[in-house]
Amino acid sequence: MLCLLVLIFICVVGCAPTNESLVQSEERLRKYVSTKINKNTVPNIVNKEVIFSLALYQIIDVKERENIISLKLYYFCAYYVSDLNWNPEEFGNITFLVFNDGWYWDPQIDIYNLISKEESTENKQYVFSHSIVIAKSHFVVAELSCVFDVTLFPNDVQNCTIIASQGVLDKTHYSLKYPFGNYGNLQIIPNEEWQLVEPIIIEEKLYYSNITAAQNQIHFKLLLKRRPSYFNKILIYPTVCISVLSAITFVIPIQSGEKISLISTLLLAQLVNLIVLTDSTPRSSKNFPNFGNFVIGNITIVALSLIKSMFTQNIYNGISNYPLPHFLTRILTSRLIWIFGLHPLKSVMEAEQRPAADQNFMKIDRVIFQENVLDSEEKQWNLLALVIERVFSVFHVTCLIFLFYS
Repeated sequence: MLCLLVLIFICVVGCAPTNESLVQSEERLRKYVSTKINKNTVPNIVNKEVIFSLALYQIIDVKERENIISLKLYYFCAYYVSDLNWNPEEFGNITFLVFNDGWYWDPQIDIYNLISKEESTENKQYVFSHSIVIAKSHFVVAELSCVFDVTLFPNDVQNCTIIASQGVLDKTHYSLKYPFGNYGNLQIIPNEEWQLVEPIIIEEKLYYSNITAAQNQIHFKLLLKRRPSYFNKILIYPTVCISVLSAITFVIPIQSGEKISLISTLLLAQLVNLIVLTDSTPRSSKNFPNFGNFVIGNITIVALSLIKSMFTQNIYNGISNYPLPHFLTRILTSRLIWIFGLHPLKSVMEAEQRPAADQNFMKIDRVIFQENVLDSEEKQWNLLALVIERVFSVFHVTCLIFLFYS
């Protein structure tokens, strides 16, 4: 028992100087690094190059109507300092140091289409023994402005470019470099509405302006594709169904009072679909959705169908006491009516030329002829309403086919 206590005492006493020497080595190393770089002076950057990278981690939200996209990005910025290195063996095998944000010089980098930025994790600055200084290494939630083209909504593909460059007011002369090739990405948290079509494309360009000298820009191009199943179910499919229903309303008899009320309901439903579409797309006349043109075309056709139904119902029921114009009578008695699946009216001459077997039958024919004369005007107007109904039905179906294929 005594031997065990002595062994523990020796271990504690022997280890204490080692821990103390490690703390002292870190303090000595921090003093050494402080003589090389600090937040008030610009270090001697190797080749005047600052390494900068943005990696997409998550697509948070895409607001097409406001032309704003919210992303969670991994923000990375580093540079090499020529006279900043040390031998780890001389400082207790310490290969890097961690500092709080703002402890030493941080390059000013502007993102041109940035609206707002919020740091989601605390930034730490790192200094490595082989002259590398990491000024920024943390996640940020950024809102960016992008111009969206919703012409092919909801099967659209959006191209959003993030442009980064040296700050306009930064007097330090350096250039931005992306060291990881032409593509960059992280493991992305899936988004239910949007997906990344391909890895981020990185391009370095030289930009000239009147305010500053030539600046090196890094363009991070994001190609996003919408998942269309949601809008197909709540918008596309109902609109197509309403369009088909509006095309077959001609099967309802003219004398039925339900035709006008049904067409009015279909018109209201199309207007609701147009409101849903305008809430999901930007207010742009240049990139108006093709599906929006389809909805507007349907609204126009249904509105004309409503006017036609009121007109034909008025003809069928309201103005039968007036004689039909002669040119319309000729059309209704011609064989062209067979095209619309209707029987043409018999003319007065045909009624007068009917053969009679004897005088009794001639008397009966006179009575029938007089009744036909009394009813002929009403039948002519009724037939005219049916012809107008069939003609507009053909026009309606033709317009729908044109809208579907356009």
